[in-house]
Amino acid sequence: MKFTHILVGYSCLLLLGCQSKSANFNPESKTSSSYAAVWDYRPEQNTSPVETIEFDKTSLPSLTQLIDIGLNNNPNTKLAWQQAKAQAVQLALARQGFYPSATLNGNFTRLRKSDFPSDDGVFYETQYGPTLSLSYTLFDFGATKYQSLSQEKILVAMNLSHNAMIQQVIQTVKNNYFDLVYQQELLKANKEDLYDAFANFEVAKTKYRVGVASFLDFVQSKAQYLSSKSTFENQKANVDASFYNLALGIGIPNLKKFKLPNFEDNALTQTTLQDVNRLITIAKNLRPDVQSYMAQVQAQQALIKQKRADRFPKLQGSFDIGKTWYGNGEHDKYHFTAQINLNIPLFEGFGLINKERAAKQALNIAKTQLVEIEQQITNEVLTLHTAVKNAAKQLEFAKEILSTQKVSYDIAIAKYKNGTTSILELLTAFTNLADARANVVLAKKMWYLNLTNLAKATGILTNSLNTGAPIFKTVKNETQK
Repeated sequence: MKFTHILVGYSCLLLLGCQSKSANFNPESKTSSSYAAVWDYRPEQNTSPVETIEFDKTSLPSLTQLIDIGLNNNPNTKLAWQQAKAQAVQLALARQGFYPSATLNGNFTRLRKSDFPSDDGVFYETQYGPTLSLSYTLFDFGATKYQSLSQEKILVAMNLSHNAMIQQVIQTVKNNYFDLVYQQELLKANKEDLYDAFANFEVAKTKYRVGVASFLDFVQSKAQYLSSKSTFENQKANVDASFYNLALGIGIPNLKKFKLPNFEDNALTQTTLQDVNRLITIAKNLRPDVQSYMAQVQAQQALIKQKRADRFPKLQGSFDIGKTWYGNGEHDKYHFTAQINLNIPLFEGFGLINKERAAKQALNIAKTQLVEIEQQITNEVLTLHTAVKNAAKQLEFAKEILSTQKVSYDIAIAKYKNGTTSILELLTAFTNLADARANVVLAKKMWYLNLTNLAKATGILTNSLNTGAPIFKTVKNETQK
């Protein structure tokens, strides 16, 4: 009877498992019906609200506030931090060999035996009880120690990578911030250009109507005005794109729009930099990515020692103690087993020696990467050191050129109104003035960008506006006193 019940139950389970629509029976049903058909995929709808921040118009965010928001919301800093925390767990796992392993087991056994083949009787036996098992590695030639040391150095490298990512995010937010300020100021410059182009057009139109200017003057001034208008409208789109880029950098793509203050002329100084070799030394000592590569080299050195120790014998001890009860209530009081095992690795298909060789090659790679990053840092500092000095000079030149072009344009439009010069000379003066305005704004941006990037290259980048204070000597311009 019991056998019949078991057979019926098994048959039912077999029928349920053989349904034609089952993915196990027909796995191709989980793909599209043909190579030309689209797979019907209907994901769950994301109903969570989109994260956003809206600042009060009377209290616009500072650069420091935006950087703080970026450090808390940018996924790159979160990822680097989570990777460091994951490595901390790996370090804890590597250190478990320093502690004994303890396991508590419980068992219950019910036996039915018969005297076969005589079949004189059936006997039942019951046994149950706990067992405590302890094991510990007594000596392994430092394999556990070096494994732990290797993981510890990797954790140091991961933490330093997190520090490097923080500076990377600060650099990104700062550069995006300065680019948005640049785009906003360029929009203002384009607006001034538009006013001047309209003034040129009005003068040419008036002179044409009264018959003292040709139709060519009229159409050329109109074309210049329309071109300035097109540039102005296009710059509006550039401002929006730059704002979205800043919002993405701080980790909130849906950020409500706001305007940033202009570049501070008082902060633009004639700068005396420290010696470039001094800056290179600072970079090699402070850059967290360099320190991270150094820690990786140390991790590989410890790993080599671990792989070498794995080739030597290991001494392990174990101890089991327990108690067993029987069905009649009797027990054995307790029982134990103590033993010491010597594990001598003789041959594993050259696996042990090849693991050591692989660790040595990994060390060579880590050392080469360290040399490479040091060379890159030297190149960055040299390049940006020159760029910062050049940006300061270009800013002064741009200001002087703008002042000169303003005078030139004022003279040109006055002469054109009086009929003593041509429309070509006026439009040329206007174009030069427009270029000078744009160049001043660009020079301000390049000053801030190069200063920020040099601070990042030397490893001293902070979230303040006056980046680089620890290594730059600044002297105010005489014209700003």
